[in-house]
Amino acid sequence: MGNVFKSLYSQIDRVERVDTTFADLDASKMRNVRFEGNTFNGVKTPTANPLSVSHSQNTAAARWVVATGGALPFDGRSIKVEAVVAEGAIQTAGGVRNTDLPSITTGQGSARNQVILDFSQPVRGTMALRVRMDQPE
Repeated sequence: MGNVFKSLYSQIDRVERVDTTFADLDASKMRNVRFEGNTFNGVKTPTANPLSVSHSQNTAAARWVVATGGALPFDGRSIKVEAVVAEGAIQTAGGVRNTDLPSITTGQGSARNQVILDFSQPVRGTMALRVRMDQPE
């Protein structure tokens, strides 16, 4: 069971923030952050950890860049991917089914919140990922 975050008269950007008057959080040292099962009303960017992301690649590419959309808590980095699942068939440009699993690289992009999926050959399709901004123990 989660929390209900509700802004009554105007929208707010996020529900979480850090007072950085003296220091910021060290995003590489996050452990066991549970931020799930919440309901957001009047919030522009709902956040979750772990975060479920679906990525569709319409043109065949060997490298897919998966964005988290800033939806990890505290603008967190993508540190771990718990699961990667194909949603339907992953196909080459010629329409041939590819059953290879991609290799995963986390912490990519300028905000270090993107995930890279590297396939053995250019493919297209849709993948679902479960991305974390912490190291679960």
